[in-house]
Amino acid sequence: MRLRLAFKLHGEEADIARSIADAAGIEVDKVAKLAMQRYLRDVLDRAEAMVRDAQHGETNGTDPVHPARTLSDSSDPVSSPAPEQ
Repeated sequence: MRLRLAFKLHGEEADIARSIADAAGIEVDKVAKLAMQRYLRDVLDRAEAMVRDAQHGETNGTDPVHPARTLSDSSDPVSSPAPEQ
């Protein structure tokens, strides 16, 4: 199966890709393809880590509420009484 994908580098990333391609004497599209492959590998690694964490009931700290536990009252600023004036 083939998948056609457009992967574009912009700004500093594009400048770096051009510099690498020039220094290595290869086409810039090949450098962009390598960048895309590296990016996809990173995405897969992170997704696999998320699956492992979910299987072990762990979170990465980005979600304040976990299905196995709830936030304590001390972390909820709304539940504390308002100061009297």
